[in-house]
Amino acid sequence: MKNRILFIVFLGMLLSSPGMAVLAQQDAEAPVVPGGNVVDADQGADPALEISIETKNKTFKVGEKVVFDLVVTNAGKYALKTFTIDDKTTFCSINGQNWGTKAPSGDPVVILMPGESIRKKFKISGMAVPGDLKVDCSYGMKVKGIQPGIHKVFQVIR
Repeated sequence: MKNRILFIVFLGMLLSSPGMAVLAQQDAEAPVVPGGNVVDADQGADPALEISIETKNKTFKVGEKVVFDLVVTNAGKYALKTFTIDDKTTFCSINGQNWGTKAPSGDPVVILMPGESIRKKFKISGMAVPGDLKVDCSYGMKVKGIQPGIHKVFQVIR
């Protein structure tokens, strides 16, 4: 399972990305069972992707780098062919600074077995003053018409 988890590190401040126009989102490809057979709706497929943010700290100090992982998990019963987490498949707004795209492109290239996850590590320069650091992210692949997204607020203290 560990060799299926992708670790991608994005360092530095997040900058606005071009291509922010909202276009039609892509749906996940049909689920596949471990033997490689495609599972269709008549066979009881229940694809589900969940998105979460994981961090070691609940609060950060002024000037301290904010480090968190954006995690996409297959919460369904069958394997799913999905995108990686990158600036072509994911959109995040961190205190109003945008990263990624709302118009995903490319082909799904990762097969997630039930319970498996892919993740991307974010390291953000520390805030100069105490307050809330707001993170909103969405993953560019819908499953059954639902696009996974997450909203998280980190506290930055003195």
